[in-house]
Amino acid sequence: MKTFKQNIAVAMISTFLASTPALAANIDFESVATGVYSTLTIGAVTFTYTGGSGTFNVSNGTPGAPISGNNLISFFQNPGTAPFNATIAGGTNSFSIGCGDFGQDQDQCHLRAYDISGALLDSDDFTNPSGNFGGGMMTVSSVSSIAYVQFFEDGPFPGAIYWDNVSYQLASNVPEPASLALFGVALVGLGFSRRKRS
Repeated sequence: MKTFKQNIAVAMISTFLASTPALAANIDFESVATGVYSTLTIGAVTFTYTGGSGTFNVSNGTPGAPISGNNLISFFQNPGTAPFNATIAGGTNSFSIGCGDFGQDQDQCHLRAYDISGALLDSDDFTNPSGNFGGGMMTVSSVSSIAYVQFFEDGPFPGAIYWDNVSYQLASNVPEPASLALFGVALVGLGFSRRKRS
């Protein structure tokens, strides 16, 4: 019986140690060729555009931080306020993206996070003032799994905004509280079995 308890304790410890913390993933679009796209998948994220013909550009416009190198823009294909969709395979608990422009006008950038059923989980907004070359970052997060996000801009030149530097947390096998409790019980049991042996 003692060996059985030890085997159970070792199995529980192994299961706990096999769980990994959430890892961050970043997308800067540098490895993507410039051009026109109707869908673009990088890592666990698939980008689409919901307006007009559904096409968008990977551009190399660089107005300033956080936008540099290659990035997304819808204006040259489908100007308008329709959002980009970014669907995250396996879900995530946080998602960030940068928006920026060359400063000719004030831009209102928006980021919205949704669960698998389409319920709004979180939102963030950024106002990029006229005369500002570059922009800022927006972040959404939720304890519930984010299935997809939408990002869009509604300034005087709708869609004339650059999107870059995406980051999100990869889905992982992070143990839930019940697993941690079982792990604690296993450690106590292992300690008692070792103590009786001495």
